Amino acid sequence: MSITRRTSLTDTIALSVPARPDYLALGRLVAASVAARADLDLTSVEEVRLAVDEACTQLIAVALPGSEILCEFRIEPGEVHVTASVDHDGTRHPDQDSIGWHVLASVSTGLAYRLEGARAMLGFRACRDSA
Repeated sequence: MSITRRTSLTDTIALSVPARPDYLALGRLVAASVAARADLDLTSVEEVRLAVDEACTQLIAVALPGSEILCEFRIEPGEVHVTASVDHDGTRHPDQDSIGWHVLASVSTGLAYRLEGARAMLGFRACRDSA
């Protein structure tokens, strides 16, 4: 007998916290919960958790003092779309040659960084392992 959870609806969850490293644990916790809700396998859940941690770390490094980081998770069956954003002055950008950036790129799909007005945004997608 096999029991499989299915997410039939698309849901969006948002988390807004001060853009400081001491709030990274909260982002990791929500990321893991959202990934599990999307019915990702355990390896993929851990990869989403790691990717959100690294995305937030990258954005905290370029955030304006006192700003909030906003993480939005769109849940679909078997995948999660993540967008993290922070207030930004346009002068600093994530170091795309850093080890952290390469870790983020290796555990996510479609990694993209962009500026939208006064917000720096990182987005990616994570899917259930097809193996």
